Amino acid sequence: MSLIKLPFFILFILAAVNLQAQEDDVTFLKNRIKNNYAGYSDVVKSNEYDLFVDKLLKEERQDTFRILSKMVTYFDNPHLRIIKPASMSGIAVDSLESEQNYRNFEKLMHNEAANRDPREGYWINDKNTVVIALKKIKTKPLTFHAYLIETRAPALVPKGFAMMKMEQQKSGKFETDFITPRGGMRAFIFSNFKGDAILTTGDLGKWRRFDGIYTHPLLVKYPAVGYTTSGKLLDSTTYVLTISDFSGANAPVIDSIIKIDYKKIESAKNLILDIRDNSGGTVRAYWPINPFVYTNPYATVTSYTLCSREYSDYLKTSLEKRKKANSMDSFIVNYLEGEIKRIDGNIGKFVLRPADTFKLDSAKAMPKNVGIILNYAVESAAEMMVLDYKHSTKVTTFGEHTMGAVDYLNTFDVKVPSGKYLLTIATAKRFIPNGQKSLDATGIKPDVPISDNVADWVKYVKDYYDKGN
Repeated sequence: MSLIKLPFFILFILAAVNLQAQEDDVTFLKNRIKNNYAGYSDVVKSNEYDLFVDKLLKEERQDTFRILSKMVTYFDNPHLRIIKPASMSGIAVDSLESEQNYRNFEKLMHNEAANRDPREGYWINDKNTVVIALKKIKTKPLTFHAYLIETRAPALVPKGFAMMKMEQQKSGKFETDFITPRGGMRAFIFSNFKGDAILTTGDLGKWRRFDGIYTHPLLVKYPAVGYTTSGKLLDSTTYVLTISDFSGANAPVIDSIIKIDYKKIESAKNLILDIRDNSGGTVRAYWPINPFVYTNPYATVTSYTLCSREYSDYLKTSLEKRKKANSMDSFIVNYLEGEIKRIDGNIGKFVLRPADTFKLDSAKAMPKNVGIILNYAVESAAEMMVLDYKHSTKVTTFGEHTMGAVDYLNTFDVKVPSGKYLLTIATAKRFIPNGQKSLDATGIKPDVPISDNVADWVKYVKDYYDKGN
């Protein structure tokens, strides 16, 4: 073999290896979704998903992550997701292209004669940490690109980098290739415009169009917004409990706050539970709050578990880690042992987990009112809490509709064979009674909507109760 031909031979081998890795990831993903995703049979009839994947492989040859993501977004469910974890590896960053993107956008914004789409312009996220420039790329299909303009903390990509590429689907939603400006995480999500001035990018952020004259830096003019778990008396009548998430790590924090402020909470007329941006975790995390909300017995959520060998193996690994932990939680260990036994005896079947009846000996007179503040990023176990608490006559929900990630539950994570991507799969589905609709399609709608124009949602809820509502 000549030295001239050798590099081409090496390139051919590398291409073949890359193609094989792609095929392995695709085959793995397709089988994992078929065997483990509880919503598969609700969406797929006959062999239509196999035909979709075959067509996708013919159309998309280069970008493996895009192929895998489209295989996942086919089901349009937040509890079936694949991400490229925080790493810039494999994410193309062209500084010259980014600079040209920014220059072209500036020309557009300064051209008064330009026929701009009303959504084109500068946008700032709800945390006041990122500014983007939204530009329409084409009309059919309607496509926007969002270029990074400014971040509160240093970014790993340059100004003008296309951190979002949004393409409208037949449903009206925009399939969005989203890359975080700092961590480099890449994910395909669905985005939606609420008029021309509000944009939500899945559960990753809400953006508002900035209508003033943009001057750099802009973010220093706005305080950073974030939700951390905390509790406090707002005044003599109202206690506010802010809960950022229901993760296992946060559960003892919530429990500690309840124990310390127990007397304050049960003496308050109003309890406000601010769960904005709460992406869920474990339902056990909100159990300490139950006594303040409860008014009458109710049935918890009924669900069906799709029993699979992979899910059983995942639980067995989790069980071993729990047993080796310094502070072993016997409740979780007993739960895992029972779940593994139940699954191993029913591989390939849906098994009913019937509802329990939640009942306390008595209901507290105070707090008299419980207001729960929701937003677009509330999902999973946080939505489970809302469904449980809506049985109480004390409860009123405020804000905006939730994410809608409660029809398919109990997720586990697995890496694809290449090790580059992480897949999250829901293994259970909620029983939806006759006459009721899927919540994943709409989210849970609030009893009292709060406009995006209202700056202080906690104050809004307090004022609502102060007025005697």
